[in-house]
Amino acid sequence: MMIGYIQFAIPMITTRVHRQSVLERMYSEFQENILYSPGVIDSEDRLTFVLVAENVFTVDSILTKVRSFEEVKSADVYILTKWQFNDDWIIKEISNRISQRRPLLHESIKINNPIY
Repeated sequence: MMIGYIQFAIPMITTRVHRQSVLERMYSEFQENILYSPGVIDSEDRLTFVLVAENVFTVDSILTKVRSFEEVKSADVYILTKWQFNDDWIIKEISNRISQRRPLLHESIKINNPIY
């Protein structure tokens, strides 16, 4: 958490054709404010960015600028007050992915090692 800063999300609707240009413009114009863009929840015509700002006036200014993008059909802002992570799920998913890779690593060692 960044003490003294406001964390907020801007979900927006664009078109599939303009999605990449909006993505690039967001990173170009707001690179100092963007924490990340959680691509997992985005679809072909939607983008979401999590940003930080010093005050509500900056948040409002950023939202106004995003809404002025010709390629953006709509954009809203949500102030993030609480983050919740599902640690058990994250650890389980990491473990599953590691265990899926282990047999491959073991086989590659056997194949590449002429001693076996």
